[in-house]
Amino acid sequence: MIALHINIDHVATVRQARQISEPDPVTAAGLVELAGADGITIHLREDRRHIIDRDVRILRQTVQTRLNLEMAATEEMFGIAMEVRPDIVTLVPEKREEVTTEGGLDVLGASQIMRDGIKKIRDAGIRVSLFIDPEEEQIKASKEIGAEDVELHTGCYANATNSDELEREYERLVSGAETAHQQKLQVNAGHGLNYINTQKICGLPYLRELNIGHSIVSRAIFVGITQAVKEMKEIIIMESGVLTELHHEREKVMRVVDNIYKGKVLNVLPGMESAFVDIGEERAAFLHIDDILPEHEILGDPPRENGEKQEIAQLIKEGQDVLVQVSKGPIGTKGARITNHVSIPGRNLVYLPTTHTLGVSRQIGLERERERLKEIVDRLRPENAGFIIRTVAEGHTEEDLHSDINYLVSIWNDILEKFRALQAPSLLHSDLNIVFRTIRDLFSSDIRKLVVDDKKQYQKIRQFVRSYLPRYGSVLENYTKPEPVFDHYGIENEIDRALGNKVWLRSGGHLVIDQTEALTSVDVNTGRFVGKESHEKTIFRTNIEAAEEIVYQLQLRNIGGIIIIDFIDMESPQHRQMVYQTLKDHLRTDKARSKILQISEMGLVEMTRKRDRENLNRYLCDPCPYCDGTGQIKSASTVSYEAFREIRRSCRRNTKGSIAIFLHSDVHKYIQQEEQEAVESLEEEMGRTITFKVSDDLHNEQFEL
Repeated sequence: MIALHINIDHVATVRQARQISEPDPVTAAGLVELAGADGITIHLREDRRHIIDRDVRILRQTVQTRLNLEMAATEEMFGIAMEVRPDIVTLVPEKREEVTTEGGLDVLGASQIMRDGIKKIRDAGIRVSLFIDPEEEQIKASKEIGAEDVELHTGCYANATNSDELEREYERLVSGAETAHQQKLQVNAGHGLNYINTQKICGLPYLRELNIGHSIVSRAIFVGITQAVKEMKEIIIMESGVLTELHHEREKVMRVVDNIYKGKVLNVLPGMESAFVDIGEERAAFLHIDDILPEHEILGDPPRENGEKQEIAQLIKEGQDVLVQVSKGPIGTKGARITNHVSIPGRNLVYLPTTHTLGVSRQIGLERERERLKEIVDRLRPENAGFIIRTVAEGHTEEDLHSDINYLVSIWNDILEKFRALQAPSLLHSDLNIVFRTIRDLFSSDIRKLVVDDKKQYQKIRQFVRSYLPRYGSVLENYTKPEPVFDHYGIENEIDRALGNKVWLRSGGHLVIDQTEALTSVDVNTGRFVGKESHEKTIFRTNIEAAEEIVYQLQLRNIGGIIIIDFIDMESPQHRQMVYQTLKDHLRTDKARSKILQISEMGLVEMTRKRDRENLNRYLCDPCPYCDGTGQIKSASTVSYEAFREIRRSCRRNTKGSIAIFLHSDVHKYIQQEEQEAVESLEEEMGRTITFKVSDDLHNEQFEL
């Protein structure tokens, strides 16, 4: 029986690998219980030292599993391991030249610190495992320096993308496992569920433990151009082989979000503390008082001291020209929402010319790097201007950041010149189209490929990448096969699945997602899942799986506004907390801002998610013309009884003659099969002959006398 370890820093769930930043141990405990794991792994980094004791304490109180600390071979880390006293210590690669190679620990030239640390840990009765490449010399060296276990890993194993590559890496693992067994070492393997056939890995000779969670979440971007008319662009983003984002843009329907306009105020509504502004679009845009700045602040002057909150009539007047940016696109019958707080995105920075804010992306974890970037940008930025430092800026030089600042400031100066010169309403600045915007915002080291199915578009993208992002040129791929690119990669089926209201879970449970004008409801059901243990555990496991899937569906479908989630009722407060924490942890990876309340006694979760564009259903679908978007029509029996009542009314108005009534074929069939007695009774009562005729030109709910 192979022992299973779960790494709670990079949890590879049953459905796919999904990174979780600093997961709460309660959630980790729930995942261990869900997976039936024999052990749990915590990756010990220097920046997590302050919470390691809490993690270990809660985990040991919550689940009865072996604890594995993954850590670098440094004096400080060995000291922490001796304090925590785990069951196993696995030494892993870190950015330290003396202990690492590209794939795993370089144990051939192991430092004295590493040798001494291993001896101390072994003397304390703690097992030692080394994270290494499955090469013969590395395995033998591991034995020589005192390891009892080795965890075999290959440099490209987690990122293998085709069957030949997977087969080669599997053969390396088989060979390494055999060598380690000959050296009387216990053989473990690091494994990402999303990439390799789990059963095949579990069948490795001599394998004793499987550590889930070492896979790196790699992303691929697919650019599809509608071949017939070339005016529809689709961007698909896949993480670890799973569709995570879907964006569409039609040439005839211009995207307005982030566009900057010179608008004219149409009317001011003091009662709503808002105004409507003509920006040249079909519907007037909505401007709330919280989004209004005095004109002198927009144009770069410092704010004037005024302690009292001003009324909207003091800030803006009808007929006034205003510089605004679209913050939320038109949705349904509502016009766009606009603001005076302008933001201009670049590759490494977002320029905020109307504020003094200096922020850093939360995804940049190291405090030293955050402070370095803030110091550089603060020194270089113009007076009375703000910036947000984006995640991709991590590790970039002062020269890179200075270049970005100069570029963004030049764009803003150009916008101000146009504002002074042009008549309202006018478009002053528009962002890049969806293809180049995606490349600018999403290209990073975890992008493994960018696939384009249109030759001309590919040439443009290649030129753009060569000019601005030359280090990523190797990931470009021009798709030329006759089969549509989305069919080839199985994306079309994923899109169809994202448009349905029922989503199946792997366990056999399912979600039902209903979107209305006011809110979105998500109902969790056990469905076919009956479980093998208690009823409470079956419910808990379904809810845990549903919590993860719900966040994925919200992101994929771009669902925003008020969301009500109806989990299956759980009696255990601990289970309710675990489900809530799982939902909350997965929402941390969501780019859209959200607020979430605790699970109620009835199993309900209330949350909101920021909505800045149409959701997937509204963008790709129209309301059904037959049912007028309600999803239902009157039954044949209901329509037949309405027809009978209309016959009675007609007979009272006209005392002579027979009656002929035309109905839809479904209603006619129902009357012939189910209501013959009612028809005969009606003829006798009215003293008339009644003839029913079929007319499929009529709607199901219509009939004519």
